[in-house]
Amino acid sequence: MYFLSQKILKSITLQPLLIIGLLFILVGQAQGSDVLIITDEQDIYSIAQHLSILEDSTNKLTLKDIKQSEESWRFKKNKKDNLSIGYSSSTFWLRFNVKNTSKENKAWLIQQNYTNTHKMNIYVEANKFKPQLSGSVLPVAERELLQKEIAFPIKLPINKEQIFYIKLQSFDTISLDINLLTQTIFMKNSSINTLILGLFYGILFILIIYNLAFFLALKDMSNLYLSLFMLFCGASYSLFDGYLQLIMVNATQLSATPFLITMFTGLGVIMLLLHRKSFLVLEKQYINKAHDIQMVLWVIIITLAPFINLVFIHKAINILGIFTISYLIYTSIIGWQQNKPAARFAAVGWMFFCISLLLIILVRLQILPDSFIIDHLLRVAILVIALLLSIALLLRINKLRVFNEKSRDILMYSELQRNLALEAAQLGVWRWQVASDAVYWSNKTCEIYGVKENEVPKGFEAYSKLIHPDDL
Repeated sequence: MYFLSQKILKSITLQPLLIIGLLFILVGQAQGSDVLIITDEQDIYSIAQHLSILEDSTNKLTLKDIKQSEESWRFKKNKKDNLSIGYSSSTFWLRFNVKNTSKENKAWLIQQNYTNTHKMNIYVEANKFKPQLSGSVLPVAERELLQKEIAFPIKLPINKEQIFYIKLQSFDTISLDINLLTQTIFMKNSSINTLILGLFYGILFILIIYNLAFFLALKDMSNLYLSLFMLFCGASYSLFDGYLQLIMVNATQLSATPFLITMFTGLGVIMLLLHRKSFLVLEKQYINKAHDIQMVLWVIIITLAPFINLVFIHKAINILGIFTISYLIYTSIIGWQQNKPAARFAAVGWMFFCISLLLIILVRLQILPDSFIIDHLLRVAILVIALLLSIALLLRINKLRVFNEKSRDILMYSELQRNLALEAAQLGVWRWQVASDAVYWSNKTCEIYGVKENEVPKGFEAYSKLIHPDDL
């Protein structure tokens, strides 16, 4: 009986130990499967599916804190290719393992493709977890890599596995599109990206100058509003892409980058609304009231941006943006129904821009998944709407020119008919401009009065002396 109880006791004691041991083996296998394996066949790897993520809502955790066992268990495995976390004031810690099995000794970098990430630090085991700093609000001179891109050179010892930690914070939407790539691929991608962005800014600049030239020549406010819309869009994207940061060496100036992007975006929308009202005049009172309400709300958001949490401001912008999109789509439909070529070109431009902007908002609200196409669709939409609105303005100018030519022809024909009638009736014509007291006589009037053209009275008083007092 004693032997049986001892046997039962041993089995009861060993069962939990076996279960715990089995769990450790499974966890070890799971962690092993998450390791990013580097080979000679590939020069670029997406890190997203190998990431574990920890959200620090207190913004106080340090690397030492998260490496402790009680914090380490809070990391959650990510399974998406591109991860959009949305708007958050929290700090996010990312963890992943890399093992370099390649035989070639290549120079490697870790790059965050979303350039509007405000703060990003990386801690590498091979570098004794010394922090490497980057981010859009950090001066380029203080970054690990002296480039506008957010990238970090790293060491990957051959046949060794090491752990990486990334600390990330942003007041805009947080999007994780992180790659591990060789220096050669990084330079190649950077050159292609520079070429594409150069085309974007170049076309935008040409359209701005084109519309400004028309404004200076014709004084049409629609051209000015369109130029300012493109100018503010270009300024916002130049900050987003990191170009203005290259010339902003002061950390205080760079800390204002998130507010400047918000301000330029709001001003761009205001210019687009003013262009719509100037170009497409609608007499419906409720449409004009909706326009005025939006103008006031956008001005309020721009004014409050430096004083209120930017996460809240961006959420408010998205909500107001949906209202503005609805308004522009509705007025675009009305413009299309006018059956005028200029109005239809403008309507197509507004509609394409609104659809692109709506997709961006839905991604930032995490209703739609993030993708490369949607991220860059708004740039295309800005160029499309700028081009179509420029064409619409040109069509309207041509229409006005044709109308003026027809009016001039009609006026000349009417004047010719009048002159023929006066000549047949042997009548003269005189005109007195009261404001300037100037008197004009036709040739027949001079002939009737028997005076030469240079002797015509200069004012009404001189003219009245030629008239019999009883006729005055």
